Amino acid sequence: MAKRRLEEFELGRVLGVGTAGTIYEAWDKVIGQKVALKILLPTVSADKIVSARFEREMLILRTEWRAVVLCHRIAQRRHAER
Repeated sequence: MAKRRLEEFELGRVLGVGTAGTIYEAWDKVIGQKVALKILLPTVSADKIVSARFEREMLILRTEWRAVVLCHRIAQRRHAER
């Protein structure tokens, strides 16, 4: 079975699903390690206020605290409107 890919990530199993999106186990080819990748729903990422909140949270996660997950980067990919 072929691995699903999203840009530089190879997607693995689903770790969780919530109201904002889905979290996948993934392999990040840029840093060469396993990561948790959160993909927001298009309706969530289109909301500028909610997107800004997620970006602030990710900036906080870029610090190395033992109690939280380290965030390596934030990326956005715009979906074509239908």
